[in-house]
Amino acid sequence: MKEINKERKDYLTWDQYFMAIAKLSAMRSKDPNTQVGACIVDKTNRILSIGYNGAPNGFHDNIFPWDREGETLKTKYAGDTIDGSFLSYNAIGIFSSLPTCIGLQAK
Repeated sequence: MKEINKERKDYLTWDQYFMAIAKLSAMRSKDPNTQVGACIVDKTNRILSIGYNGAPNGFHDNIFPWDREGETLKTKYAGDTIDGSFLSYNAIGIFSSLPTCIGLQAK
């Protein structure tokens, strides 16, 4: 007889789940060189925000300068920061699909 109400043992941990969301979000990036996704969570494992590296609001992806080299204002790095001013004290984790992703600017 099959046991009733037996939970699965092979489910994702919270860290695995949040990293999977970050990696999936990275797939939205239209940057031809680097695709980065992120998932920001609080101490209760609630997702506060997700995102990826893309053109800023108001820019069309097909005219955004995706170049890596050249004059700063003519490359994708002109506005390459994460604005952490929206983060509350409850935000405790940022899961990034790119381990070397740095530069969170908390205000």
